[in-house]
Amino acid sequence: MTWISHLAVGSGIGYVFDLNLVAVTSGSILPDLLEMVSPVHLKHRGTSHSFALHAICLALFWSIVPMRDLWIGIILGHLICDALTPQGVPILSDQGYKITLFGGRIRTGSLAEFTLAGFIFFLSFLLIGPLGGSSKPGGTTLERRKWGELHKKGVIDKREYFEHRFKVL
Repeated sequence: MTWISHLAVGSGIGYVFDLNLVAVTSGSILPDLLEMVSPVHLKHRGTSHSFALHAICLALFWSIVPMRDLWIGIILGHLICDALTPQGVPILSDQGYKITLFGGRIRTGSLAEFTLAGFIFFLSFLLIGPLGGSSKPGGTTLERRKWGELHKKGVIDKREYFEHRFKVL
């Protein structure tokens, strides 16, 4: 997929789940940036796109919020999107098996790619986005609470924050 699609999906995911937008959007293009920095050592969709490697890193850095958000951006904003293409992403290295989702039907730069990324972006920012925030006075609400802010203010404890932080509604 193209960078604009990775950025749209990564920022949408970060916005909906109240993650660090800089970390998530940076993570959504990081595997391709690594290949640009070291093209001799890293071939396209090789080790820098390893699903297992990034899943292990996510598990290791889960308690460090900016690093966790970076790896969420890599996995959800980059690797899952690339797995929708015919080339797929490697499970471990470029020599082994590759993951393709839905038969790898989306071609890079195609109308289907931009439609999917635009739909995710639209859904995140225009439909789910307005549901976030504090409730409106005098009415019922389907709004998402800012669990991170409630935890920082001491309104909820750490356990409740960890239970609810990824809930959309």
